[in-house]
Amino acid sequence: MQVHLIGLTLLCLYIVSATVPYPSTCDPTANIVPCSSSIYCKCLALLDGGSVCSQEMSHAYATHCDANNPCQKNGTYCVIETRDGGGTFCHEAEMFGPTLCPAVVANGSAAT
Repeated sequence: MQVHLIGLTLLCLYIVSATVPYPSTCDPTANIVPCSSSIYCKCLALLDGGSVCSQEMSHAYATHCDANNPCQKNGTYCVIETRDGGGTFCHEAEMFGPTLCPAVVANGSAAT
């Protein structure tokens, strides 16, 4: 039973990572390199190892998540946050999009 549960967890993590809207190539550890032309956006690591450029949000009412407790609400993804004491929180996919976090334009091409 435990082997099946581990396999199901890995499958769920794969499905989540494969369907994250607006994935980014930004580096969450490079705080001085902006991922967006918006000062309200920053690079966040996804629990599965990917990254997204997302508008920051308050964690006062955020739902905590981890590999054993994934985000339950559709359109939310577990991100690793480093500010305000850090932790892992469910983040709305709407916060990842180019409308709120337009790409940085360098030398005439957009970087994500």
